[in-house]
Amino acid sequence: MGTVKIHIVYNFTDIPFGGANQFLKALRDYFIEKDCYSKSIKEADVIILNSHLFGQGITLFNIIWTQRHLLKEKTVLHRVDGPVSLYQANNRFSIDKYIFKISRLVSDGTVFQSFWSQKECKSIGMPSKPFELVTINAPDPKVFFPKFLPPPSGGQKFKLIANSWSTNPNKGFDILEYLDTHLDFDKYEMTFIGRSLVPFQKIKLINPLPSLQLAEQLRKHHLYISASFREACSNSLLEAMHCGCIPIARNTSSHPEIIANNGVLFEDKGDVLNAIDQAAKKYEKLKAKSHLPSITEIGQRYYQFCEKVEKERDPKKKKFSFSKALSFKWSELLFRIEQKLC
Repeated sequence: MGTVKIHIVYNFTDIPFGGANQFLKALRDYFIEKDCYSKSIKEADVIILNSHLFGQGITLFNIIWTQRHLLKEKTVLHRVDGPVSLYQANNRFSIDKYIFKISRLVSDGTVFQSFWSQKECKSIGMPSKPFELVTINAPDPKVFFPKFLPPPSGGQKFKLIANSWSTNPNKGFDILEYLDTHLDFDKYEMTFIGRSLVPFQKIKLINPLPSLQLAEQLRKHHLYISASFREACSNSLLEAMHCGCIPIARNTSSHPEIIANNGVLFEDKGDVLNAIDQAAKKYEKLKAKSHLPSITEIGQRYYQFCEKVEKERDPKKKKFSFSKALSFKWSELLFRIEQKLC
């Protein structure tokens, strides 16, 4: 069998727009460099769908309807987020049922971004697939790469940073608000890049930045804090770690999997200040042993998975009929209605 050609169904953008866009661009670039990326669904052997979105709020349902004949014939992998219902604020209706529908009717295999995500999705009804891959993400190494930043000396301060494109309350703004009034600003200076739900008095606020400028800012800081809840795999956290920041993260969801022994975990407001102090104290030691899988390693995992599913799947087992494809048209309408009601 020759090189497997892969197409990622996503509406890519170069403006600041969340973690999936950043990672999938890096993955696409890896496939292009490997000469296994197809610009069209028609010419691809394997199609990768992302969660329930086509990008920038556009759902996959209409794509599935319009491309139903090709999706029925080709190998389809579904990269899932979530469970989204655990993450989205004020979500009265579960988007996960639509994600699970795509998985059940369209995909031949599933990619989970963490073991936490795999476990939680299945606990609320996501069907198992014969082919499943669990792997974290990785950013573009041409953008997010480390630079040696020595610990502060001679009266200098440790530089702490956080960022978020999203204003979802689950991003941990309670911790950021707490740090704005309780962090020892004689020892630390702190910056937040992105959109914030809360005003800051002492934390420096910078509007969302494109990737290149964001990476430059990350490399100017020693420590990175991720206070979010229920992350399938935080791309912001990974980008900061790849830029050399020592991570301090809430001990929840996928954070322990990502950080491993490369940073410090905390539970809540009661121990976050101590976690920051511990990270600062261990800065050089943590810096020396830090290791993360690169986009080359992650890309290889994706490619090998695509190759395996393309070779071993049984096309006859995919029951993707016209009526089932038509049901995605109804899903589009119901999804839009539910979003307005949330």
